[in-house]
Amino acid sequence: MNKKVVIADDEKLSLNGIAAIVDELDGFEVCGLANNGLQAFDLIKENKPDIMITDIRMPQKDGIWLIEQIDEQDLDIPVIVISAYDDQKYLKTAIRSKNVYDYLFKPFLKNDLEDTLNSIVNYHQRSRSNQDEDSIVANLSKAISSNDYSLVEKQLDEYFENDDENIVDLKNRVYGWIMYIHYDVFPMNRSIPLYTRNAMKEVYDCADKDQLKEVFSRYLKDCCERYVGDHEITQIVSECLRIIHKEMSNSDLNVNYCAYKLNVTPNYLSNRFSRDMQQSFSLYLNNLRMEKAKELLGNIELKIYEIADMIGFSDVAYFNRVFKDKYSLTPMQYRQKMVSEEEN
Repeated sequence: MNKKVVIADDEKLSLNGIAAIVDELDGFEVCGLANNGLQAFDLIKENKPDIMITDIRMPQKDGIWLIEQIDEQDLDIPVIVISAYDDQKYLKTAIRSKNVYDYLFKPFLKNDLEDTLNSIVNYHQRSRSNQDEDSIVANLSKAISSNDYSLVEKQLDEYFENDDENIVDLKNRVYGWIMYIHYDVFPMNRSIPLYTRNAMKEVYDCADKDQLKEVFSRYLKDCCERYVGDHEITQIVSECLRIIHKEMSNSDLNVNYCAYKLNVTPNYLSNRFSRDMQQSFSLYLNNLRMEKAKELLGNIELKIYEIADMIGFSDVAYFNRVFKDKYSLTPMQYRQKMVSEEEN
């Protein structure tokens, strides 16, 4: 079955041109054309499309307004934003939405739109196929990573309203969820901070389910406020970053690995990563691993080869070489310098 697409653009030539491209592609069909955000939202309610393509600047109601309506109505519609280069301010606002999947600058090639549409289909097929495996805590974790506390509250309400566990079992469950969320949302922080420990203690002091929900909700709100995410990157790059930070110790971690996990092509992911992050995937990963190496070198109980393995280097000699190229010191020399500075 073809994926239905609604397109909104106030420029008639652009609107018809995008529609012609979509209609030529296998697996997609245009189910509505709009000149502004208000018309587009009416078409969404009428046709229930699978994908929305919208310009940012339009008369009456613009693309930002349209995206806000999709968010507020909690509609699961991936959005492709079409933007001119001088719309950077508007673009940054749009990308903050969890529904904005990608953006394209005018003028773009047919292949650019085709790649984006296909990647949306593949990515969302993968997400839906994993949906049955996602527990409430995994969904809460994703909501926190999107800084979406309203979604956190909604998911909590749904769970606690339907849950009929006794209070002892429920407290044990929530205690485990707090641990999971900490390590999933903050994968680089392996030590448990004070606010997390306090929340875990409060869980066992709760007298009833309402009090437990209040404690857990307060902790999740704290996590949302503490989570530092880059709101100027698209959904696919944000997911890629989560994989990088969680699996940094994996020596097989590269753009091909992440693309496979996200069900998109390596070329598509590589291009989007470089565009959003202003640096290549390999450079970002290398810098991340080197920063982590410096941190681990402060622990003198760790061997150099252990540190290399912890950050994804199976070859310690190669790790030494990469570290020295970046900092002009070998890992051992860097550690000795740290110890010397502490002694002084």
